[in-house]
Amino acid sequence: MKRSVFAGLLLLTLCLFSSLAWLPAAAQEPTGTPGPAPTAPSAPSASPDDILAAANKASADANQAVNLVNSMLSFIQVAGVIGTILAALSAAAFGYTGLRTISEYRGELNKARAELDEMRARLEAETAEVRGQGNRAIRALSLMQLGEQQLESRNIKAALRVYREAYDLDPENRAINYFLGELYIQDRDIEKGIHHLELALSGGEDYAPAEAALAYALRLQGDRAKDPNERNLRYSEAENRFLKALKSDPAVRDINGESVYGVLGGLYKRQNRIADAIRCYEEAARITPQSTYPVVNLAMLLFMDGRLDEAKEYFRRSAAMSSRLLDANPADYWTRLDLTTAQLVLGQVDDAKRNLTSATRQLQSASPLEIFLGDLQRLRNAPQPPPDIDQIIDTVQQAINRIGASA
Repeated sequence: MKRSVFAGLLLLTLCLFSSLAWLPAAAQEPTGTPGPAPTAPSAPSASPDDILAAANKASADANQAVNLVNSMLSFIQVAGVIGTILAALSAAAFGYTGLRTISEYRGELNKARAELDEMRARLEAETAEVRGQGNRAIRALSLMQLGEQQLESRNIKAALRVYREAYDLDPENRAINYFLGELYIQDRDIEKGIHHLELALSGGEDYAPAEAALAYALRLQGDRAKDPNERNLRYSEAENRFLKALKSDPAVRDINGESVYGVLGGLYKRQNRIADAIRCYEEAARITPQSTYPVVNLAMLLFMDGRLDEAKEYFRRSAAMSSRLLDANPADYWTRLDLTTAQLVLGQVDDAKRNLTSATRQLQSASPLEIFLGDLQRLRNAPQPPPDIDQIIDTVQQAINRIGASA
């Protein structure tokens, strides 16, 4: 439509200008440099007919001039109309553009509204997820508190169940993974224990208890290794991790509340590095003076080294400490096993048998008895082994077999 309007206007304009082309030369503006003025020739006087002809010619020229003026006025009028039409067309064009822009803006607004609704929905979903994570973390924390209560009661199986449930709620919790790792190791599922301990250490930050627990797991793998080179490799890895944990926190303790210095002393004792073991147990006794663990181990090392008088003094000290601790917590089977060892060396065999029976009734895992059996076997290899030690060893082995069969 716009193309036909502009074509008509152009045709009209050309017609107007073409009408100007046939105007008389007298009505046009002269151009160029004027020549010299002509000299009027002498002419006879005009006749009446000539005057009439001239008058008619003048009248015709005047009419032509008037027509020209009228034509120019018409052109001006038409130009005004054309300007009006062009203005209208321009306004229409701008109005169309404006309508198109508004339509585009409306589309962009609808698109932005859709994106905002999507963002709101996503934010609500993320908020719900964060709220859910918070609720799960709170529930996991409550389970951890329950698990700690089970640990205090030495109920390893129940504690393991509770911490597994806590892990399902909050699998990235470093503390939950640490406790699960420790508990699996206590239950002698070393591979699972290592898996959770590695998760606890995956954050890259120092976590001394998990580092020490992983070191203990590596030491247990070394105990099981049949190849001497493999065993020495695991012991070396364990020692490095123990030392790393102690460098990070010299007072770090394991899941049983014992100083990691004592656990490292146990590694040195297995390697017959007696001087290093004694040094570590002495440090453990300084850090945990209420614990019988480093005291009874110092007594055993001195006993194996033939220093019987010093050893018996430490055994008496261990027996006294163990009795006080058991009055407060009769379910502490580790302390009861320490008391059994002290009574065996001090010649109190009946009391040793009675405490050993009480300890085995409390156990749900053979792991503590396996460790205890290793200490008894070392005592039997001492220069002067305790009397009746073979009977105690047989009782322990039978208890291990019984717990293994029931499991």
